[in-house]
Amino acid sequence: FSNRLAAEADELPAGTSDRRGYWGDYLLPRIQGGVDRLGSKIWTLSRENVLQAVAARAEGFVVESLEWKLLTGEVITVDVTVVINGERLEVLVIETTPSGTFENSYNFDWRR
Repeated sequence: FSNRLAAEADELPAGTSDRRGYWGDYLLPRIQGGVDRLGSKIWTLSRENVLQAVAARAEGFVVESLEWKLLTGEVITVDVTVVINGERLEVLVIETTPSGTFENSYNFDWRR
């Protein structure tokens, strides 16, 4: 539930210059495999129209934000599904850990 740093200016929503990011990223040890940032870039989609292409990008951002769990062995698999429901993206995350499977669901509202 933190905002991942937008590394490039072209990732930012139009009219925005704040790259956000999680302050704790600077304290993280670099995980083998290169993950050194936490959080999600789903916030960069806040000014987009809710279209299938945006849902696909959101899915990629959610997968990217959970990559550290795979690299550290906290989870064995992560399955992410994003569907459009009106002006909302509904995200379902299913994580398989060494001790079982867990489901989490999240809603991201695009209200203007």
